[in-house]
Amino acid sequence: MSQYKIKQIRPDEYGVIRKLNRDAFEYNERNSDGDFHEVFADNIRRSPYYIPELDLVAVTDDGYYLGHAIFSKLPMGDNGEHIIWLHSLAVKRGEKDSHAEKSYEYQRKGTGTALVMRGLEIAKSLGYTGCMTCGHPDVYRKKMGFSDYRELGIGKDSSVDDPDGAVHAMELIPGGFDKTNKLFSYAYYDFSLNEQGINPEKLKEALNKMFGTKITRADCQTEQLHGGTLGDVRLVTGTAETASGNKISYKLVLKTQKKWERYSDPGSWRREYDLYASDFGKLFTDSLRWPECYHAEINGDKWQIWMEYIDGISGLALTGDMYVQAAAELGRFQGRLYAEPPIVLQELSNLSKVEFAKNFYLHYRSWKEVYDYIRSDDCEIPKHLCKMLIDIDENEDEIWSRIERLPIVLCHRDFWVTNIFYSDEKIVLIDWDTTGWGYLGEDMASLIADEADVEHMVEYYQKCVPAYYKGFFEYADIPHVTNHCVRELILVMFGYRLVEWYKFAKTPDEKTLHLKTLQNIYEMRDK
Repeated sequence: MSQYKIKQIRPDEYGVIRKLNRDAFEYNERNSDGDFHEVFADNIRRSPYYIPELDLVAVTDDGYYLGHAIFSKLPMGDNGEHIIWLHSLAVKRGEKDSHAEKSYEYQRKGTGTALVMRGLEIAKSLGYTGCMTCGHPDVYRKKMGFSDYRELGIGKDSSVDDPDGAVHAMELIPGGFDKTNKLFSYAYYDFSLNEQGINPEKLKEALNKMFGTKITRADCQTEQLHGGTLGDVRLVTGTAETASGNKISYKLVLKTQKKWERYSDPGSWRREYDLYASDFGKLFTDSLRWPECYHAEINGDKWQIWMEYIDGISGLALTGDMYVQAAAELGRFQGRLYAEPPIVLQELSNLSKVEFAKNFYLHYRSWKEVYDYIRSDDCEIPKHLCKMLIDIDENEDEIWSRIERLPIVLCHRDFWVTNIFYSDEKIVLIDWDTTGWGYLGEDMASLIADEADVEHMVEYYQKCVPAYYKGFFEYADIPHVTNHCVRELILVMFGYRLVEWYKFAKTPDEKTLHLKTLQNIYEMRDK
């Protein structure tokens, strides 16, 4: 083998090292994942723990790359100023190597050991006092001089799933770990993501289920869709390759949610995950459903769901007939569950409570910024609209008494046009994080008033409410509701919110939109 030197990698060498890492790990004895290791070093370089001086390559004098080693800082009760971690060590595979046979043309020639030893030498010169790594003990202990980490009094937390015999440590100076807490953890960073912030392994797992076949490789691009509070929703597209070599285009959605607390509904941040992890999906029919889930996982205060991308008509592009169909299908769904409550609903403990709508109204009403505004001489909202809202406050006991006599049903609670898709002549609902028990008609209030089509709002009210109740009573064998209270539900759920939106609107057009919405609600009184 030609003479080689070990040096710090340059950015223009990243590409050739990606291939070297992929090939080395794809054809090793454990058949490690090449996709993961191809981008692993890139992820380390993006982390705050990256040490450029410890990103090393072995290259011959004629420019032939033989190996790569990359270390990073390892926080152990500090900011990573004492200990380093050897993340990846790769030596070029033989030109004719396969899964079945290896030639060790370049491997087992001492290149890997030389890379590590040079890295430790540099680390010591930079002031680091110890190193840890994970791998086969025959390599790291017998060849390189590492010790079992436990021999140095080091422990590990639950984030480390590596077996004890595979975790190693070395002091670079005597007592090298004494200034740390001697607790090894992976929790402080995640190097499993590619350039787009996607975990290739999770992507393949989702695609395996999506296509019902083994996916060996997939490229990807991402596009931001939308997100809620501490939430992130992205469209992921690309080409997947099957074990048989077929290539398939794909499109799916990755939804990530971090923990946050919604007023009066603290469990909402993880509710959608809880629903997808249960048998809730079995309650849907072909005519009304949610996106299919391909992979879901929760880790502490964050969850991710890989789900079906819905290609359809949504938002204000929905036609009047689509509004009516959505109302009718939701009515049937709620009526069926009301008539025969399924066991899964009894088992789900994280559903929003029936008091949510009332608590929300009382919370807004207690906000003096809007409560006092509609009662002030400075209010620019027409007096008859202010009176409509004030009348609700003055008659709240009577109004809530009527509402509370309505049947209690399973509500979506975010049933507005952006979450409703008309696809293949069917209705698909997304965003189930506010789902829970509520009053019959709550979802109709959202459909009609929540950033709806103001030009057709009264018309849709007249058409959708009867369609909704007709669908509900196809299944629910109870006396028909003579006073559906949908207009009152609109006022208690959206009245003060519309005042807020109007008062803090940034443009005249926004103010006009919110005034039109309030005027439409006013005109519903005789409908």
